[in-house]
Amino acid sequence: MVKRIVILITLIMCIGVNSFADKTEKKDIFSDFADDAVSYFAPVSGTVTGVKGDIAEIGIGRSEGIRKGMRLKVFREGEEFRHPVTGEFLGKIESESGSVEVVDVEEKESSVKVLSGDIKAGDRVRISSGTLPIFFYQTRSVDWAVGDALYRKFKDTGRFQIVETGVDKDDVGVMLNEAEKHKVVYCVFVEQRKIEGHEMLEVSLYYPDGTRFYKRARRISDEKMKELKFGYSFLKKVETSFQLSYEVPSSTDFISSCDLNGDGSRELVMAIDTDIEVFKFGVTLKLLYFRNTGRLNEIVALGCQDIDNDGKAEIVVTSVVESGGGDVADDSTSGVNVSRVSDNSVVSEVFGLKNGALITKYTTAGFMRAVKQKLYYQAFSRNEGYSGDVYIMNKGDKWEKGEALKLPAGVNIYDFMPFRVKDSDYYLVVDDSGYIDIFNSEGLRTWRRKEKLGGFLREYTIPGQAITMQSTKWYVKDRIVPYHGRFLVINRNPVARNAMGLGFSSGEILGLAVNGLSVNEKKILKDIGGTLLDFTVMDDRIAVLVRPFLGIKMGNILKGENPFKRNLYVFSLQ
Repeated sequence: MVKRIVILITLIMCIGVNSFADKTEKKDIFSDFADDAVSYFAPVSGTVTGVKGDIAEIGIGRSEGIRKGMRLKVFREGEEFRHPVTGEFLGKIESESGSVEVVDVEEKESSVKVLSGDIKAGDRVRISSGTLPIFFYQTRSVDWAVGDALYRKFKDTGRFQIVETGVDKDDVGVMLNEAEKHKVVYCVFVEQRKIEGHEMLEVSLYYPDGTRFYKRARRISDEKMKELKFGYSFLKKVETSFQLSYEVPSSTDFISSCDLNGDGSRELVMAIDTDIEVFKFGVTLKLLYFRNTGRLNEIVALGCQDIDNDGKAEIVVTSVVESGGGDVADDSTSGVNVSRVSDNSVVSEVFGLKNGALITKYTTAGFMRAVKQKLYYQAFSRNEGYSGDVYIMNKGDKWEKGEALKLPAGVNIYDFMPFRVKDSDYYLVVDDSGYIDIFNSEGLRTWRRKEKLGGFLREYTIPGQAITMQSTKWYVKDRIVPYHGRFLVINRNPVARNAMGLGFSSGEILGLAVNGLSVNEKKILKDIGGTLLDFTVMDDRIAVLVRPFLGIKMGNILKGENPFKRNLYVFSLQ
């Protein structure tokens, strides 16, 4: 009998342990982190019941969801307001009078520290509903799939709008400086490390003033890591199906995306012949803004970022000016710098939105490029193409050249993307032969991709000045997009390696993750038929611009429609 009891107890204990283990294993740590963050910003309201020095008491506590570290705004009721006709009492006018942080929590009341303002008993404290702007930053130690899974959980809460940042340094201080500029509510800082053979994920939440109000580390099980890497990959099955597709004019060469009007949503920007057209993205593309560049030219580069930190993005366009070029019209009221542009030269322009129209904000001869919310410049030479150093442009009363970048020899304005690893500067570079290299700040190459990229589309030739002199070629490389811990680049597959002039049969988007001295490469999108012209990332979607093989959509011929079209495919990143 005793044996049976012992065996029964042992079985119960085993079942209990296994059941607990199963529950623990099934529990989603990414949802836990996101739910924890949401709990600090759950809508709540209460009343200040007393104030003593810089400590106040409020009449809400643990039962209402109050947590230590929460910050609430304080409001004070003012004059009554009534219906202008009936005189009926409608309420009282409220004005914000300060802010407080919870320092101690009990069941029905809490103590708060006064952060700002003059707080009095009877004031209201509140966390309002709505979407809150935040930064989400993962260090380079975080596995791409892990960071992506956590990013999605925060985004899926619906409580937070994740604001893009150009921060590329694993430094909390740098992140917080950017947070102050962008007026975000808080920052998510994510790290991953291996402890005793186990992958640990650590998440910290910071207010922009540097106060860390949350820190938690959780183990990622081996099974979960496998699931993330193989079952829940960055773009699950994205290479086989697109979410949306559009036919666009055959003269569409570039696409980009950014928030031009500062409403928190990205617009789609397209370069169509010599026009810049901006669309509201949806099931259909709705034209919002239009701008003709105003001369006979060929657009060779298009970018779109907030380069002056005013909360609204600017469009940066570089063109090769053919005969008929000249001065650029000044259609703004002030602050536009205009440089004379000679025929057969290069001109760059910055456009911004004002009073519902795209206006010229800055124009200059030479090349310009927007990189991580900075504006770069390089001169043009009729003998060489690119000429001299690449400079950072500084915005004061007008745009002016600042310091020169210390780039490796032969690297020009469209060839590179800067990044940092453990407080050291590096450059990801695409050279003229198609190799992808990584250089350190001393100009030494630390890594090279074994295979070349399949080819470039934008090649320009400058004839030799004498019969005996060879012509000079210069290239405008495809864009390099830093996204979620990886660098995204285009790779094209030529119809025949030995006959590049036949064009390209398909293309793909590669994702390169730099981890120390090694680089992990993944095909983010593959087997995109035709010539992949350009791409842009829009939050949780990626749009690619494609020219059909031979430039003709055969299906349109059969339908009696214009066959000279290009395709814009949109793939989900979920």
